[in-house]
This record gives sequence, C-alpha cells and structure tokens, in this order.
Amino acid sequence: MTHGISGGSTTVTRVNGTICSQNMSHCDGSYDGTSIALPTASLSGTIPTHLGRLSKLSGDVELRGNSLSGTVPTQLGMLTDLAGMLLVGDNSLSGTLPTQLGLLTRLAGILYVHFNFISGTLPTQLGQLTALSQNLWLSRNMLSGTLPTQLAKLTALGSLTLNNNMLSGFLPAQAGWPGLDASCFIDQNRLSGTLPTQIGRLSKLGGSFFLSNNSLSGTLPTQLGQLSLMADSFSLADNSLSGSLPTFIGRLSQINEFMMPSNLLSGAIPMQLGGLTTMTGRLWLHNNSLSGTIPTQLGLLTSLHGTFELHGNRLSGQVPSQLGMISTRWCFLSRSQCFKQGQSAQCPANASATVPCSNLWPICHTTDTNLFACPLTFSGNSCSLDFHCLPPALPPLLPSPTLPTVGPMQLPTHPVPSPPPFGLQPPSFSMASPRAISADALLMLMASMIFLISAAVMMAIRHPLHA
Repeated sequence: MTHGISGGSTTVTRVNGTICSQNMSHCDGSYDGTSIALPTASLSGTIPTHLGRLSKLSGDVELRGNSLSGTVPTQLGMLTDLAGMLLVGDNSLSGTLPTQLGLLTRLAGILYVHFNFISGTLPTQLGQLTALSQNLWLSRNMLSGTLPTQLAKLTALGSLTLNNNMLSGFLPAQAGWPGLDASCFIDQNRLSGTLPTQIGRLSKLGGSFFLSNNSLSGTLPTQLGQLSLMADSFSLADNSLSGSLPTFIGRLSQINEFMMPSNLLSGAIPMQLGGLTTMTGRLWLHNNSLSGTIPTQLGLLTSLHGTFELHGNRLSGQVPSQLGMISTRWCFLSRSQCFKQGQSAQCPANASATVPCSNLWPICHTTDTNLFACPLTFSGNSCSLDFHCLPPALPPLLPSPTLPTVGPMQLPTHPVPSPPPFGLQPPSFSMASPRAISADALLMLMASMIFLISAAVMMAIRHPLHA
C-alpha cells in the first residue's frame, strides 16, 4: 500500500493518523505502509533519521525533486526489507554516500541519488546490492576517486549512470558488467588509461554507451564490435584515443548515433561505416587526424537526420556525389561557412546540389586542414563547407575592380606662342578656380613669364643702376 500526498499537503497520511510532520522532523515508527511517495512535494529541511524506524517499508522510498538538504542519513541502511526503489535525487543533499546503503541487499529497482552535492568516493559496499536490476543512478554529483572493482558484482544491473562527476583512475578490467542491457553512462569524468578488452562483455547493451569527455588513451579494442545490440548512441568523444577507426564499426548495425570527435584518430575512414544504415542521429568524426578520401559508402546513410561532421581532419580528394543522398539537416565538412556571391551557401531542402569551387568564396579558409577537390556536393537545409579547392585556384576574397588600359601620358602638341612685342601686357588669368585653367592657357602663362623675365634682364643691361 503506497501512501502519498492528499490535497496538495506535504504530510504523509494513513487511515489512522499522521506519521511524519510537514517538515519530516519525526516519524512515530507505527507506519504500516509499504512505501513513502513524496516526489516534488516542496519538502525542505533534512531527511529525518527516524525514517530508519519504519522497518515495515518493503516497497519504495521516493523523496526526489524536493529541496531537501543535509546528508543522506546512515539510518536508511536499516530499511533492510526495502525491495523497490530508493529515490532521493534532485535535491540539495551533501556529504558522502553512507556505507550503510550496502545493507539494502533486497533493493531490486533503482538507487537514485542523481543531481545533488554528494562528494567523496563510491563506497565499495555498493557492490553488495546484487539484487539491483534497473539503475545505479549517481550522476551529476561531485563524486571522486576510482571506480570500485566491487561494482562488477552487480551482475543483474541494467543501467549504470555515473556521468558528470570527478571520478578518476583507470576503467577497471572488471568493468564489463554482463547484466547491463540498457545503457552505460560514465562520461564527463576524469578517467584515464586504456579501454579494457573486457568492455566487450557488454554484449547485451541495447541502449547507449557514453565514455566521452574523459582522458582515455590508446587504441579502440576490437571487442567493442561485440556491442552489436546497441540501438541508441555510442560516444567516445573528447578523449585522447589514437590509432585508426577499426572496421568492426560496421558490426554496430543497429546504432542510432556514432560520435568520436576530438580524439587523435588517424588513417582512413572505413567504408564499413556506410553499413550503419539505421543511424538517424549524429555522425561525428571531426577534429581528428583522419586522412584519405571520404568513402562513397557514406552515401548509404540516407536516414541520417542529425549533424554529419568531418571538419578538422586531413581529408582530401573529391567529395563523393553520393553524399547528396544524405538528408541530414546540417553537414559540416569543415569549420567555417562558405559564401556564394557574398551570401551564405544554402543547401536546398530535401535535395542535393553540386556547387563548383569557382562559385564559392571561402571565408577564413585557412582555419581547416581538409583539402577537397571540385565539385562539392552537399545536401540539407544549411551547410558549412569551408575547404581548400585543388586546381582551379580560388578567386580572391575581394574582387579587384577592372581598370581601363591606359598608355603613356602624352603632352599637348600645341605650338608655343611667340613673345608679344615689348611693351604689351601679357594676358591675365584668374587664379580663383585653378581647376578652370586648361593646358593651353597654362602654356601661354609660362611663355608670358619667360618673356617678362627676359625683358627685365635686357632693361638691366641697357640701363645699369649706378650706386
């Protein structure tokens, strides 16, 4: 029998009275229900230690989505008959996870402590929760330290959710939880070292596999190809993984998304990637050191509607026209946008278009390392296609104006007039508007000045001044 909130009150009630006050400051221990359900009930304060007295609880304790603070009481470990779920996530709880939680050996549903301020290490005693079959959900806290090898004892566990913490160290060889049949999220941590070959034991995994945003290194073990039942997302993005993309990727035939950007991968893109025809989400291989040409087989990914990103690699050759069959909304072959006649190059909706390199003016085209030949084929609603064209060369970024051909400057050929007779005044010119003086008038002015100077010299010779 589950007792919850009645009429919007935050008081848990039963037929013959109240077991906890509004702020959950006390419980009388006489509650005979199997569960406590107080999700999103605007509760504040701390979780009362007296909850541990409710020894008849055998279902769920649900306190998620409130404003509870303080620590997780060690007394919760006294609820040894609890067989459903313990949900205290989405609060403001702090402190460490009590080791006494390992006493809840009958807990078969979910241990949910997501989105709190829990710190410290993962207790090794969590490995005693062998009946836990749905999810160990401890994400978005401040947990640190290494992954306990004892977690490998959770053979019935369906999902493991430890993302967005500060977990460090190696991924233990025992990390192949054979019971995981839903998802594995250990991304956004500080894990290092290589991927153990035992990762292939996750062969029942049917959801997602996320180990992105860690510091994993080394090559991809071939055993990852055993995750062939995975039907959602595969992500090892933002690590330091090296080597080539193995051909076993083609075995992940039911996958929806494949993301491995921002690693140190090299070599060619395997053509087997084109066999992942069920993908409708994202295909991310950008910011690696992949080389060679783009396989034509990628054109078989006709169901891809998410982003398709290959930028930041060392790819070369001609972009295959088969990519025009992909209906992705965004295709990023490189980082910066290309412009056609000063406008952003738009891909026609639900169609492909071939754009010769000579019609595209790349902006900041030196920011990418891909080197593609013409013609470029793309599809979708908007594409970012900055690339280096092979011959013919690109036009300049700014068009130079066409100037008329001008020969050597020719001086006017008008004859210089003879000096006027002595005593006559030279013609006068108005200097108010210099732009109005023509070339002929300028020559006449110069001739008159020469005449006046010559006349002055002759007068000085004929009539010298006497001291």
